[in-house]
Amino acid sequence: MTQGKVSMVVPCYNKAPYVEGMMQSIYVQKWDNIELILVNDGSTDGTREIIGEWEPKFIERGYEVVIIDQKNQGAAAAVYKGMQHMSGEYFCTVDCDDRLDPAYVSTMAGWLVEHLEYEWAACGCAYTLEKGEKVNIAQFDCKPDMPQILENYMFYRIITSACVYIVRTNYIKKCEVLNVHTMPCVSQEPQIIVPLAAGEGKLKYFEEALYLYNLDTAAVGRKESFAKTKSFHEQYFRLIEKSIERLCIADMDKQRFLILAQIAKFKILLSTTRNFLEFGEYGPKLIEEMTEAINRNFVLPQEIQLKNAMDFGEAWFPLVLKKWIFGEERKPKPIPQKHGKIIGYGSMGKVAQKLLPLLMGTPLMPMILWDNAATPDVQPSNAAVTKPEFALLTEEDVIIVFPKDISVLTDLQQQIKGRAVQCFLRQDEVKRFLEAYYFPQLQGDCMFVEGWNKRLLF
Repeated sequence: MTQGKVSMVVPCYNKAPYVEGMMQSIYVQKWDNIELILVNDGSTDGTREIIGEWEPKFIERGYEVVIIDQKNQGAAAAVYKGMQHMSGEYFCTVDCDDRLDPAYVSTMAGWLVEHLEYEWAACGCAYTLEKGEKVNIAQFDCKPDMPQILENYMFYRIITSACVYIVRTNYIKKCEVLNVHTMPCVSQEPQIIVPLAAGEGKLKYFEEALYLYNLDTAAVGRKESFAKTKSFHEQYFRLIEKSIERLCIADMDKQRFLILAQIAKFKILLSTTRNFLEFGEYGPKLIEEMTEAINRNFVLPQEIQLKNAMDFGEAWFPLVLKKWIFGEERKPKPIPQKHGKIIGYGSMGKVAQKLLPLLMGTPLMPMILWDNAATPDVQPSNAAVTKPEFALLTEEDVIIVFPKDISVLTDLQQQIKGRAVQCFLRQDEVKRFLEAYYFPQLQGDCMFVEGWNKRLLF
């Protein structure tokens, strides 16, 4: 295989304890034709000296090496500066405190060399400890050949880091990625990914975790408090909006993307900041704003009732996300018209305590609540829970299994072996039922304005 030149831009700023690991992982790549562009962004901790020591090693390895020194201007400016010097057929950017799998370049660049119909490629990633153990694997949540790459990116359904992509430089120029916002900012990702995604170039995705994030440094600052997490995502989406505004697309498409970005911001803030104590005060406002935005921008038979949205919390949003934006069905499992008792199993857990109030008054309201941990002295505040009495089951009964752990379901099936029940419903199936019950106006097919082929309507 002919190895096209890959221009790898590495912004480097005050990561002396970690940069050695990245340099070593670049050195052992299974791809020989690499142009390594190291941008020292005003480091003061010895980072510059370390990359200088690696320069002759890379040259001996056969790589082209460019080292650029500049005053500290932030990662976006450093990446932009490096891109001005690239001469390769392919581009990627990696952070100096992470590491690469040896097949990072060869897998993605190799595919692009042999498949000219693809403009870019992406890989999965892993978060690793200092010694290299993988503790969490991150992959795309959607199909790799999805036609709505920009929408999927805004809703964090694909990996948002620019470091998992290798792109043809001709496509970079076609999408005008070099026209980026380089002032100090929280991230360089939106300025790179938004124009690439909007360009609709064909993307190849590899599930392998070829990019290895350093868990010691990944997003440390914004995990410290609700305020920092909220501030980061708000700034991040401002960058997304600025990047959308610079796109050379029809005004109607631009308006659509900007509204999607607004809705995506609500969704991401709800899901990423809910673990902080302050979220209890801030969350309802987010739900209200998101509900109002959906009522205003979708064609619905009737408006979403704010009370239903508040009662259901953030869990109602996946129906809108899956069906109305991405066209993915979330049909609820049919409930038998004739059934015996409805029994909630695992009714003292967190999932049950969240879903049981929503099931009250619905056709799926449990008549009996079971939990292996139930005792007369240990009870939830809203209902009586007893230990399971499997001998009482009949073939007409329906069991709702609240815990998500598949081992719980397996154990339950063993417990009732020989006592067949009509059906099991797990928590995901219950959530789909509740979405359909509380929001029937979102169940119909999407309606289209003449001349539009998008699911989001105005």
